[in-house]
Amino acid sequence: MTDSFSHFATTSASTKRSPAAVDGKIGAPETYLTGLSITPLMPVDAETALSLALSSPREAKQTFVDTIVDIEEGDVLVVASTEYAVRSAAEWNGGTDQSYVHLVVEEIKGT
Repeated sequence: MTDSFSHFATTSASTKRSPAAVDGKIGAPETYLTGLSITPLMPVDAETALSLALSSPREAKQTFVDTIVDIEEGDVLVVASTEYAVRSAAEWNGGTDQSYVHLVVEEIKGT
């Protein structure tokens, strides 16, 4: 990545995704993507939290991935061994020629 956005994507992350169901049972999420560069997690504003029907804007966070990757709602974002449920994943270009993935996540409690 050569644009200035890469200077902000200073945090490493990975994702997990549940495997396909077998006999109607879904297994535990497994590592899916590794070596992602993301912006540090930051709070979600109240308007975004409301539009996504998140439980609390204080617990929701957002980040941007420095390139377009296959991340879906329901995946798990792992940052410094803390797991976050992906509530929203959308392509975002921020008015530039480069596209990113905007993620809204909530920390998974009790793991």
